[in-house]
Amino acid sequence: MTAKTWGLDLRIWDVQRGSAMWVSAAQKDVVIDMGASNFSPIQHLEERSSINSIDYMIITHPHRDHIIDITQYEESDFDVSILCRNKATRPVLEERIEEEDDESYLEIATTYAEFEDRYTTPATEDPSSKDWAQGATFSNYFLSGDDVSGSTFDQLNNLSVITVIERHGFKLVTAGDILEDGIETAMDDGKIMDAVEDAHVLVAPHHGRKSSYVGEFVDQIDPEIVLISDKADNGNNASGYYTKPDGISVLDEPDDEFCDRTVLTTRKDGRLRVRANHEDDWLVSFYDQFASKRAKGSMARKNYHRAY
Repeated sequence: MTAKTWGLDLRIWDVQRGSAMWVSAAQKDVVIDMGASNFSPIQHLEERSSINSIDYMIITHPHRDHIIDITQYEESDFDVSILCRNKATRPVLEERIEEEDDESYLEIATTYAEFEDRYTTPATEDPSSKDWAQGATFSNYFLSGDDVSGSTFDQLNNLSVITVIERHGFKLVTAGDILEDGIETAMDDGKIMDAVEDAHVLVAPHHGRKSSYVGEFVDQIDPEIVLISDKADNGNNASGYYTKPDGISVLDEPDDEFCDRTVLTTRKDGRLRVRANHEDDWLVSFYDQFASKRAKGSMARKNYHRAY
């Protein structure tokens, strides 16, 4: 049987504390953030998927857990055609570098700043156009530097890029680590509120923490399912806030079985995946590499790496 073709295929990798997404849309490869742990998404793309060129990279904000894989990128043969970031983060990042006493973050942040400096010429292609990826669009929204205050850490969070991915009526929203006050400011922007309205899937901001949950904003999005990239439930996780009485049918990939869920997390469910052709044809699935019946034997591990 021929495998079904999907016009949009998004993976949220389990990078512990952090965020890393890869989207395949038609012939385009898109990366949203470069978090990493003992698993490097950049290395995985290069070695497992034979991908060494990214058409579009979106960096929501330059905190360690969203850019740490930049060091792996710099050591690889990767090429990035278009870079999207909120340029208002640069002066805040430079201030953060000056005040930071963590040498490991200084190295990562400096490497990222040098990488960012390569993208000074406006892109000649527009990923928000329906022609760019055969109907899949990537639209970005963010606050200005004048809209945020507080510590440099909080400012970088609130300058996160909000990305709306659409394909023929299907809609997914992701919002970096924007905090409650940033969300409330964004809610004053009619364009942002119109853009996120009635999405099918929400990737919860700030790894699903309570500090980034604003009920009115979530109600505007009204997602059928919420996906969370997180490390552990330490009491700050708001996954219970997102839970609805009725879930949607999601696929447990290795077992090829469906179950009803309203929230999926990388912490409990492993790698998360969203595939879509249009608003009436989309699928959410997960691959939990730690479930006992999948972790036995080398064949299970081999299948895990293939599916990841």
